Amino acid sequence: MNSCKLLIGMPVFNGEKEVGRAIESIRNQTFGDFKLLIFDNCSNDNTGKICQDYAKADSRIYYVRHPINLGAHRNFMSLVEHADAPYFMWAAVDDVRTPEYLEVNITYLESHPECVASTSPNCFEGEEDDPTCHIDFSIFGSLGNRMCQILDNCWNSHAIFYSVMRADIIKNCDVPNHPFLGFDWAINLFLAKNGNINRTDKGLLILGRKGISNNGNIWRMFRKSTIHWIAPFYDFSLYYLSNIAKIPIEERINIIINIIKLNISSAYHQLYSEIFPYYLSYIRPLIKRK
Repeated sequence: MNSCKLLIGMPVFNGEKEVGRAIESIRNQTFGDFKLLIFDNCSNDNTGKICQDYAKADSRIYYVRHPINLGAHRNFMSLVEHADAPYFMWAAVDDVRTPEYLEVNITYLESHPECVASTSPNCFEGEEDDPTCHIDFSIFGSLGNRMCQILDNCWNSHAIFYSVMRADIIKNCDVPNHPFLGFDWAINLFLAKNGNINRTDKGLLILGRKGISNNGNIWRMFRKSTIHWIAPFYDFSLYYLSNIAKIPIEERINIIINIIKLNISSAYHQLYSEIFPYYLSYIRPLIKRK
């Protein structure tokens, strides 16, 4: 691949309905010095042909089909290994960026070496015209303050994971390399412990509504052992707590308390998601008969 300023990694699997729009939003960027590397995880729909057609039409686009399905986690992380440009960015198959997104964020990073990543306000599809739905927080301050901010904003941190980030930072990521609930939050924490994360006031990242967190029972998907019934975010919590030794004791205590609260709340929602469908199918019909 030719050299460029930014490598964009797009993992795809059966995304024929969304991938064209996502690619077009990247091709239409005012900043054009990028490569778009698409890793297809053995799609069995029309995704491959759509991506191949774009690769033929635009020399900045490269399409690779894996011989076997690597799983979503490996498909995402294997893209980082090819980050041979100064900057790297993941692009989800159902997300769209406004045309100025890349330009404003790369321009900011070029003049602010203390920042490891930069993104724009974000919202979900259908909320583009409602500014009250736009998420616009940044992550600045001391190490402890940045780590607390990541935890405080974890449920709304999608745009950090999909930000423009410095490739030399993300290539040295120390997050455990296996799928777990909150893996994207762990990536965000890794970025935050390495520096500030900016949010520009221009551009917009529009998130699709078909992400993994909206598909089926996400608790069951990542529940690997008994501990995940008690602490659904067990793996994320371990990684988080392994990084708090260098921050003030007050912030450490605050983080530990919030980690406990996160797991208690999530354990409740996990149990509810398992029991309620059973209630609807079996218990409620019996009650109605009586």
